[in-house]
Amino acid sequence: MIKAIFSDFYGTIVREDGPYSKMVVERIAGSTRDAEAADAVVRWNLTFRKRQAAAFADAYRSHYDLAIESFQEVLQEIGSPEDAAALCELMALHWSSAPLFPDGKLFLESLSLPYYFVTNCDTHFVCEAVEKHGLKPAGIITSEVVHAYKPRTEMFLAALDQAGLRADGVIHVGDSLDSDFYSPQSIGISAVWLNRRGKTIPDDVIAAPDLMTAGSIIRRLQRS
Repeated sequence: MIKAIFSDFYGTIVREDGPYSKMVVERIAGSTRDAEAADAVVRWNLTFRKRQAAAFADAYRSHYDLAIESFQEVLQEIGSPEDAAALCELMALHWSSAPLFPDGKLFLESLSLPYYFVTNCDTHFVCEAVEKHGLKPAGIITSEVVHAYKPRTEMFLAALDQAGLRADGVIHVGDSLDSDFYSPQSIGISAVWLNRRGKTIPDDVIAAPDLMTAGSIIRRLQRS
């Protein structure tokens, strides 16, 4: 029996872009004429993900620290004089106040079960954003608490432990195929991939184009 819903936060309930993150992009783009500046955001994300993958257990580093290091690396590569710490402060403002997706709060309010956020970020940023939007999760499980980043399954094992549930007692929804679908599925958690961008859906994946559709799928899975 399904007793709770796990959900990613950034990119799922709240946007990964917003006024502060757009300021970061504009400052980087305006700081150099290097043609590489146009793809600086993509390169930063790739660098950031690589650092997250290596930051586990004793090698754990905070989301904020990894972001600064990633900015430093990319700024150096494109020859930008921008200050990595200043850019990261803007990102901190974004993480603390990321705008809700139009269907974000509606989805959560439509759930008949308690929900938990399972997300890669420092705890205080998530808590500030949750409070800002008046959300009421039953729990928040962050990479900072677990000292691991999704797609590592430790995130989901910690969430199960906090909820006091077995893997077959929850359903997870999130926008990353690897982190929010294949990772929870690998330990027996049913999952729904939030495919907002209309990407090709692998044959073995349950996907939804928006959160309200995801909610309908979750209700169907609850009955099965």
